[in-house]
Order: sequence, then C-alpha cells, then structure tokens
Amino acid sequence: MEFRRPDKLVWTYEKPRSRVIEYDGRQLKIKEGDKTEVQPVAGAVTLEQSFSFLWGEPDPKVFKIENLSSQVFRVIPLRTDEVTFTHIDVTVAKGKVSQAKVVDKLGSTSIMTFTWP
Repeated sequence: MEFRRPDKLVWTYEKPRSRVIEYDGRQLKIKEGDKTEVQPVAGAVTLEQSFSFLWGEPDPKVFKIENLSSQVFRVIPLRTDEVTFTHIDVTVAKGKVSQAKVVDKLGSTSIMTFTWP
C-alpha cells in the first residue's frame, strides 16, 4: 500500500488474485487483468479525511475520537453512509502512528503497519 498526501492511494494485491486499487482524490479505479472499473466518489469522505490521524488533524465534524488506552485511540465516522468502515483503531508508539486497524461494515479487519525513519 502506498499513500501520498493529499488523497493518493495505490493498493496492490498479489494473492488470491492480482488486483490494483488506485484512488486519486476524485475516483477509485480497480484493475484486474485487462479490466478496469472506475467508481466516482463525489460527496464521500475523502481519503485525506479518513487518514487525517496520520498527520494529527482528524476533523471533528467528520470523526469522533475515543481514547481506548494511553497508546490506542478509535476514529469513528459521524456520517456512516459516506464511508465503508465502522471505525479505525490507531496505535501510537514513540509519538507516531505505528498501526491502524480498519474495521469494515462487514466485520473484516485490515491492519496497516507504519514504520518511520
């Protein structure tokens, strides 16, 4: 997974089948083999808003923040119809985000681990 601020994402799957998901801030592209599906996301919460905790600026009009412990907080969307996740649990180590667990509306969890120089 590769993030670029603001609103850039490339997610490459190798298994179970090759797939590339790209987001440029305006539309989502899903590429499988020689097929590309394009989905506009107008009116939805942006990628930058969803991951605003990375640079310490979660928007209080978009998210509610709950402290789960001294090192973990939960990002909860206020407009659930505009996102595909129920919450993001963020772990902080040495003052920086070290992990984000994104729980989608179907109950699946994606875990992202961050390393910093």
